Amino acid sequence: MIESSALDNGAARLAASPRATAAFYRVEVSLKRDLPDPDGARALALLHAAGLSAIKEVRSAKIYAVRGPLTLSHVHQAAKELLCDAVTEDYKILSSQTPASGSRRVRVEVWLKPEVSDPVEDSVLLAFACAGLPKPSSARQGTVYYIEGRVAQATLEKTLVRWIANPLIHRISAAPSA
Repeated sequence: MIESSALDNGAARLAASPRATAAFYRVEVSLKRDLPDPDGARALALLHAAGLSAIKEVRSAKIYAVRGPLTLSHVHQAAKELLCDAVTEDYKILSSQTPASGSRRVRVEVWLKPEVSDPVEDSVLLAFACAGLPKPSSARQGTVYYIEGRVAQATLEKTLVRWIANPLIHRISAAPSA
């Protein structure tokens, strides 16, 4: 079973940093539902190879954690113009939600650990500045997987660490999703 510290999603540490006065936003960017999801299909194949044949579908998305002197309007503009391709992708600004209970869908976030350099961060920071938006003080990118099917949480977590994430560089969190 994954220890609770290993489930920390990396964004939590970003949110708890000393710059408490800076706004913190999470943006999820996913392929439009009618498009095939190659990353989700790859994750599904890996989970099936690990013996989790009860999993029926996996969809993936990118998630960004951004902190800085930003308003919700700034983040919507950045998501629309910088973080997503409007032709093939949709975005949503996430709020903190209570996880669904009894759901057959699990939401898994995979983040680089805070001490691991995020190669996307510099590009995101530069893109905000080039678009005339306030420059965030930090930005991280992770991956979200929505996993459909019945599987025990402990079994799924153990399999995710072995097949989807590298515990040396990643932190994961898994919770029921609506």
